Amino acid sequence: KKPKYIYLGEKIKPGSMILSNHVGAKGPLNLELYLDHPFRLWGTYEMNSNLKSVYKYLSEIYFHQKKHWNLTLARIVCVIAAPLLRLFYRGLNLISTYPDYRFRETLKVSLDAIKNNQSIALFPEDSSDGYHDKLKNFHRGFVVFADRCLKNGIDLPIYVAYLRKSDKRFIIDKPLYYSEILKEGLTKQEIADKLCVRMNELATFEFDENNNLITTEKGAEVMPVAASEEIESEDMGANEVRSPETEVNDVHINSEEKNERSEILTRLQNIKTEIKEIVHQKPVNELKN
Repeated sequence: KKPKYIYLGEKIKPGSMILSNHVGAKGPLNLELYLDHPFRLWGTYEMNSNLKSVYKYLSEIYFHQKKHWNLTLARIVCVIAAPLLRLFYRGLNLISTYPDYRFRETLKVSLDAIKNNQSIALFPEDSSDGYHDKLKNFHRGFVVFADRCLKNGIDLPIYVAYLRKSDKRFIIDKPLYYSEILKEGLTKQEIADKLCVRMNELATFEFDENNNLITTEKGAEVMPVAASEEIESEDMGANEVRSPETEVNDVHINSEEKNERSEILTRLQNIKTEIKEIVHQKPVNELKN
């Protein structure tokens, strides 16, 4: 089901950074399927690697460590899921992220994307022990990237967003410009912590049936936007010119690729149904191991 996109300020500008909670697979899928805006996702390098690496990451890290599945069950399921998910993630044109010196390549590719008026979307939460509604802390890699952009003359607008499962709302905050954040004299980790707090605040906002904000900070501007609503051309930037070739090749606009991904998602949904049937047949104590 499509979430309701609610903007607390202006719509997302090209060449921005979008920070969202992960919510398992829901966060990336929500952005990919419903955000009508050119962007590229950051994703762990394992999901951009060969089939063996994808299988190992999904079975041991994603399903077992983060989703707390029984390891044997996770390995069995990933025999089917890994090839499909690898195909899906390759279609996303992910920017690989790394925990070591190779992160420099992440910064380089991401900066090129920003210069080409694409935004960068990522999920900075520490999900080592699973995905939580209330986020514990953020990794600071996105702050390092914002700093790199500023050194290249780009004051990156940062949009903090929260996907709320309970009422299917995707709440997008007013943009924060990196140069303004720096004026507070915070370290990179303190900036990451500050935006983590803000994301948790977004989770508590209340709206009426028309998506009008009921509780918010004083003076906040509210502009509810449905997920299906198109971004107006003027929001794309007065000086931006996109050629017909660019429009055809844009991964988020290409209808043929969207149809292909929809087919993959349908297959994954079928697998999810089968997994639930397997889980329901397992003794509860087995699944806790």
